[in-house]
Amino acid sequence: MGVTQIGFAAGTSVPKRVLLFGLMAGAGILGGLNWNMDLTNWAYGGFLQSFLDPTAQIANLGVGLLLAFLIGFIHITTPCYLPAAVAALPLVQAAKHKRDWFKIALVLTAAMIVVTALFGAIVGAAGGAAAGLGASARPMALVMKPVLIGMGMLMVLAALGEFGLVPRLFPELHPAQRQAGASAEPVRGSVYRRAAGFGALIAATFGIICTAPPYLALVAYVAVVGSVLYGAVALGVYGIGMALPIALGGVGLLPAGRSTRLTGWLATNRETIRLAQGVLLTFLGTLTVAFFWVRYAVPPS
Repeated sequence: MGVTQIGFAAGTSVPKRVLLFGLMAGAGILGGLNWNMDLTNWAYGGFLQSFLDPTAQIANLGVGLLLAFLIGFIHITTPCYLPAAVAALPLVQAAKHKRDWFKIALVLTAAMIVVTALFGAIVGAAGGAAAGLGASARPMALVMKPVLIGMGMLMVLAALGEFGLVPRLFPELHPAQRQAGASAEPVRGSVYRRAAGFGALIAATFGIICTAPPYLALVAYVAVVGSVLYGAVALGVYGIGMALPIALGGVGLLPAGRSTRLTGWLATNRETIRLAQGVLLTFLGTLTVAFFWVRYAVPPS
């Protein structure tokens, strides 16, 4: 589908979307170039002390797992994950009662755990290969600077998709209106395949690509531990935390067709919501790239 065929909010033509993207990118770049370095250095020093010091409380692996779950649970409140999580609502409509939704949510959760655990194993292996990663600020900065630049660029790419200028990265919201006899039909295997594919997709994109400080702290901690097994377990627990708000939200939306009404409202306002998401992601992504590319300096040895 060509760019000119992509529907968007009324009166928002392609040139206007390009202009808005350019304005927000410029604002993000200016924000990144003028970001307070003292604040960043203070936060970075606190980050190292809290998460990389072997004597810190988080050095307890059990505490790390608990934090991984909590970070995953609150991830739904971030701009990285909330838009993708909203796209799960059509799966709620496919369930005729709570038992069906429970099965769908289990499949969704399992798919997310597989992806996040695999990512955790990769991070743990990379950390193990770089022994002494947390010994000083320089080795960590050498790793985190390109990672954050890359994540910022991915957020900008996602923003372009929300503006309708490139293919969209977020799962599309396709509300499925219930038919009169839909409640008499069982949930078929195709719904479970959709749930598995959706779970894997959102976990592989905005589940593990984000610049939120708590999430970055978790990834850095897993790298410092340097264990493939612990990395898989910790990020797998993080995946459970990410899936739980969707599962609980689905239970709350099942009675009295609330999911249908909410999904209908989201579909009606879909283009406006996408525009707002594009604005936010553009600003955050360009700010991150500009700061870490231009201003952030790797500490000397």
